[in-house]
Amino acid sequence: MHFEDYHGSFSFYLFGDDYINFKAYFTVGWLLHLSGKVKKKFYNDDLEFKISSMDLLSEIIDKEVRDIVLRVDINDISDVMVEEVVHLISENPGKHSLVFNVVDHLNKYEVDLLSRKMKVKLDKDFTKQLNSLSQIKMRIK
Repeated sequence: MHFEDYHGSFSFYLFGDDYINFKAYFTVGWLLHLSGKVKKKFYNDDLEFKISSMDLLSEIIDKEVRDIVLRVDINDISDVMVEEVVHLISENPGKHSLVFNVVDHLNKYEVDLLSRKMKVKLDKDFTKQLNSLSQIKMRIK
């Protein structure tokens, strides 16, 4: 198997059960996420990367992302901004937890506020709309 990205390329050799488990992903052009470990080869002391799992990159968001953190400075909070954020979140219901990280740089305080009632769907539309609100920075956990 030969993989390429913007930084380089690498070839993997899969045999036996590894080939059977991962052959469904052998399609040119698919964006994949590989996980594995570096370990010694079984026949000498050379190191190799052993693939343990392979997933479509598009499915990783649903599997791996737990929380979406929205960071906002306390001085930027206004009624208009709150209404825009509530409207945006209510238009994009989903399964990702939402945490508001409110920062007070002057007094050097920071607090995380977990939304217990509202969860959001992380997709391109949500990200694009959120980026239009310059006061809020998004981080994914």
